[in-house]
Amino acid sequence: MKKLLRTALVGTVALGLAAPAFADHQIGGYFRTQFIMEQLTADNQAKDQRPVKGVDNRFRARWQNNINEYVSAVLFMEVDTPWGEASKGGIGQGGRKSADGVNIETKHAYLDLKLPDTPVSARIGLQGFGGKFDGAIMNDDMAGLKLNAKMDMFDATLFWSKYTENDRVSEDDVDLYALQLNLAPVKELSLGLDGYWVNDQPNQTDLYWVGLKAGYTLAPVDLTGWFVYNFGTNESGASDVDHSAWAAFLKGSMAMAGAKVDLRLMYYTKDDDDQDVESFTQADFGSGAFEYFDAGLMIMLADVDYNNFGGGRRALTDAAYAGYGLFGAVATGRYTPPAMKNMYFQGALGYFMALDDKRNDEATKSREGTNIGGELAVKVGYKIAGAADVSLRGAYALLGDFYDKTNAEGKDPDDLYKLIAMVNVPY
Repeated sequence: MKKLLRTALVGTVALGLAAPAFADHQIGGYFRTQFIMEQLTADNQAKDQRPVKGVDNRFRARWQNNINEYVSAVLFMEVDTPWGEASKGGIGQGGRKSADGVNIETKHAYLDLKLPDTPVSARIGLQGFGGKFDGAIMNDDMAGLKLNAKMDMFDATLFWSKYTENDRVSEDDVDLYALQLNLAPVKELSLGLDGYWVNDQPNQTDLYWVGLKAGYTLAPVDLTGWFVYNFGTNESGASDVDHSAWAAFLKGSMAMAGAKVDLRLMYYTKDDDDQDVESFTQADFGSGAFEYFDAGLMIMLADVDYNNFGGGRRALTDAAYAGYGLFGAVATGRYTPPAMKNMYFQGALGYFMALDDKRNDEATKSREGTNIGGELAVKVGYKIAGAADVSLRGAYALLGDFYDKTNAEGKDPDDLYKLIAMVNVPY
């Protein structure tokens, strides 16, 4: 009996001594299941194409160990198990019968360092990185080194990432270099300047982005706008190919009485040159799906809750990045009834048009018109016990003459739609 009491006492003391260390560990993430029915194919749409139906399942877990006030380590993992599908790459069962899939993915794995008695910090490793331009330039995960200096009204960030190593014995990598400057002279005004350089050695390409952003608050209205110029040169062919394009964005927001209303306008230049490139290029070469994800649309722009099934972005991929240019306008509204704080409603209405019905001055690439179309998206959600967010959201896109005669039979495609029931639990 004495031995048992002694063991219990020692264990209690050990746990007490370990408690402060455990308190420095933070765990977060989300569990998300989506029941999906969608038809998002516009060009080359099959005759009487049936919708995609599936159940998308994602679990994310983020663990942070604060070693002390100056050093912390982060591991962010992801498990994707769409029901009935194998793991990515066909390894294991994933979401198929019998499960046992090899499907744990690493999103982030980095170390945060703060230099004592200075405003300087560093982040080293696999991390998320993006600009301040609503994802137009980039917003992705990558291995890199970030240095930051933050003061009262000013902060500066230097970032370097190695996109591709290629052969270790030769200088044939793809690297990103970025500089971000932010200034807030008064609380109502914010200013920003970003510069990016992608050095693509295998393809002998250097691309640059320079962007300005400004935000101003005049309660209850917030205004933000930005302008980005994209330029560079590809020297891999017989003659150099020059890049020159720009994009701009303006957003106005107003919040009052449980409601918030946003109006967004966006513009991307068209490509009128069959030798050079005059359409906007992303710094991550279009691999991301994060542009304007907070606009409330699901088809023409990115769906905020996109995981593995169709991410939309039709207006961007089919027009803005394809050389036709783009003008878009999106109105978004969100409302939480004062008497029903666990319920919320959201709606978005967008219209998009190309700047030209042809690209690169090639008549063979011409479209039937410049009207891309409009989209209506709605979402209704309810939070159970303040934790589980259960929602139903849907969108319908009415296609314009930009898509006429583009299906598999050379006829007009059917309109696009997306319907999702979702359970989302952040923790």
